[in-house]
Amino acid sequence: MEAEQTTLGNHLVKGNGGYELVLAALLLGVLGYWLDGRFGTRPYLMLACGTFGFIGAGVALYYRFKHSLAQLQAETDELRAAANG
Repeated sequence: MEAEQTTLGNHLVKGNGGYELVLAALLLGVLGYWLDGRFGTRPYLMLACGTFGFIGAGVALYYRFKHSLAQLQAETDELRAAANG
């Protein structure tokens, strides 16, 4: 039962990458828009914050994917070693 929950949890976490990219850029873009209104710098802070959010989310996705690949490789190596005895 625990293995099913772990697998379901992994699929839910892995499936939100697109939302993460869009929401990070959108939320930070809205923050930048608000800051632009306060400081009168339209549209520079909105663009900078939105770009920062998009790049930050992309980097997070990259490292999460890299970690998942390393984990999968370790599991594969364990299974091969067990099969070879």
